[in-house]
Amino acid sequence: MAEQKIFGYGNKISVKQGEEISFHVNVDGAVTAAAQLVQLIHGDTHPDGPGHLEREIDNPINGIWQVTKQFTQLGNFLNVEDPDQNLKLEGAFTMFCHIWPTMPKKGVRQTIMGRWDKLTNEGFALGISPQGYLEFWVGDGKAVDYITAELPLMTRVWYFVGISYDPKSGIATLYQEGTLNRYNSIVGPVAPYDFSSHVETKFRFRNKNRADIPFLIGGARDNHTLRGPFVNDLYAGKFDRPCVCNQVMNRSQMDGFAAGKRPKQD
Repeated sequence: MAEQKIFGYGNKISVKQGEEISFHVNVDGAVTAAAQLVQLIHGDTHPDGPGHLEREIDNPINGIWQVTKQFTQLGNFLNVEDPDQNLKLEGAFTMFCHIWPTMPKKGVRQTIMGRWDKLTNEGFALGISPQGYLEFWVGDGKAVDYITAELPLMTRVWYFVGISYDPKSGIATLYQEGTLNRYNSIVGPVAPYDFSSHVETKFRFRNKNRADIPFLIGGARDNHTLRGPFVNDLYAGKFDRPCVCNQVMNRSQMDGFAAGKRPKQD
């Protein structure tokens, strides 16, 4: 038998006579719950006191109510409105941004940016692996192909990260550089640590882009039988200056973007 859990709260801490108050209930393991309005006379259960004392009060809310499990969307993310499907990205493209991860070794995948459906494994996304490495992955609904950086991301350190991908040739190039100064990270540029990783591979297949998959920054689309669509694989950290270009950028161009240069706009 499933464990029954009931959580509830009022939308106000207290009300005056004649004012309205609403109660919200979340229930696991049951479809009905009994409600009874009471006057609390004494709530301290200390053995030296009178104990818990309450008096039942007649009220229309008393009785058996239908209850369900309520879901809450956790975390922060950005859903980029794209009515013209410009971010569907069927051809070559480059994505990059600055990140400051707070939990790179979270134990679950984190999505930085992209159009990814976690349930069906369709689309593309730049993110962080459960082990804390920068990754880019694509999926066609049957399998997932990915490229992973050589060095793990450090906690609370600013990085410039990006991916250039040409689905026609299958070539994907991952770009990772530390962007440190004495103010913006827990370590400075003199720390004996290698932040750079530049990896290239050829994917076995190209991504499948469904029109209904949104472009998200900081998460990926998922679905649950009871709650429906929601955002999962949430990114933990700071995020700055995301950019998407409709062409492959080379190493020299990415170095310029990392230094603060802006891509040319057509």
